[in-house]
Amino acid sequence: MAAYASCSACQGIGSFKCPDCACPRCNATGSVEDSCPKCHGAAKVTCETCRGEGRVLTKKGFFSDKYAQCWKCKGSRQQDCTCRAGKVVVRCPSCNEGRSPQCPHCGSTGQLKCSTCNGSGKVKSRWFTSLANMTVEQLKFERNTRNDAIASDRDEIQGIRSEISDMRSQLKELEDYWQEQMEARSYFTKIEGGAPVGLEGIPRAIRRLESDAETINNKIRNAKAEVAAIDEVIRVKLAGT
Repeated sequence: MAAYASCSACQGIGSFKCPDCACPRCNATGSVEDSCPKCHGAAKVTCETCRGEGRVLTKKGFFSDKYAQCWKCKGSRQQDCTCRAGKVVVRCPSCNEGRSPQCPHCGSTGQLKCSTCNGSGKVKSRWFTSLANMTVEQLKFERNTRNDAIASDRDEIQGIRSEISDMRSQLKELEDYWQEQMEARSYFTKIEGGAPVGLEGIPRAIRRLESDAETINNKIRNAKAEVAAIDEVIRVKLAGT
């Protein structure tokens, strides 16, 4: 049982987007389109290959030079600008990254703190709230029950870790043996029919045990959070007596 649940009002985010400071000019994006300073909105610039001549030198002659139509601009003397249809995206001059620089409601952060969870994104669960109806003795019993469960789970994890350690030692022995046989007899894999079962089965067993240990660790974390919640309620009750 979790002490806290995700706030349903803000979906666990802890805040809402401020509806009052969005910049209307850029639609809160922080950027706007402007005329390209390179082509001045024409989407065309002077051809870089022929430098606006429309032709390129193909042969240098003693009396005259030979020219041909520019292969890039096809004689038009212009080429496409690198901008997008004569427009470039620039920072919006009217706002601060899409928000009004002087919003009185959110301080130009664009976010309003959720009043339900006070910006934490979490609220007390029903279980946590129900603890207030218990006596101090009942709360201590619940706390001791969870502490006993934590101790038992830790013992189980210790046993799993010991088992994993033994399996890794066994796997290392198998790997060393297999390597020795491979070096001694190049045909070892053929006459034995492949790698020993342990070289495949033991790693799978280790991964399974590691997954079991992680599941138990999650149980311990949840139980410790419950103990902390119970202790908090006990402190409040004792302070009020």
